[in-house]
Amino acid sequence: MRKPFEFGHLPVLVTALMLANNAGAEPPAPVPARQWITAPSKPNGSGIRLQYSVDATPSPNQAIPVILVFAGLQEPGATVELQAESGLAVSTSAMAWTLPLGESSWPVTVTPGAQGTFYLNVFTRQRGASSATSIPIQVGPVKALPSAANLKELPSREKLILMPAK
Repeated sequence: MRKPFEFGHLPVLVTALMLANNAGAEPPAPVPARQWITAPSKPNGSGIRLQYSVDATPSPNQAIPVILVFAGLQEPGATVELQAESGLAVSTSAMAWTLPLGESSWPVTVTPGAQGTFYLNVFTRQRGASSATSIPIQVGPVKALPSAANLKELPSREKLILMPAK
């Protein structure tokens, strides 16, 4: 008489099938960890701490997820307002909102229209004080800094980089 199938052997069977199916295949590429950046804050600012993460490698006309995390809210009524500079479109359910007490996160999608550096400006307000953070969205290669040949020293020993006027 046949012995009935036991579910206790199922994990072993699934593992064996997976190993046989992947024999000779390369292991999957590791998923990079999300990089979180903590925005600098001033002592006389809103007191709201902002961390953000820009997902993916930005390309022109391609939507890029940005996650904003707010902490340090001390009383109800703290607000956030987003503004994008020209060339950067923002898709979110609202451009301004009131933050709940505690920590909260807000997903935002930005779409750059070309290569270059664009900024998503985040303004926070709490207890009559405000703070501003500019989140850089770098699309394409970073422009090189001007060469030292354009560096001039003033009599006061201050150094200036001379840039052409547009």
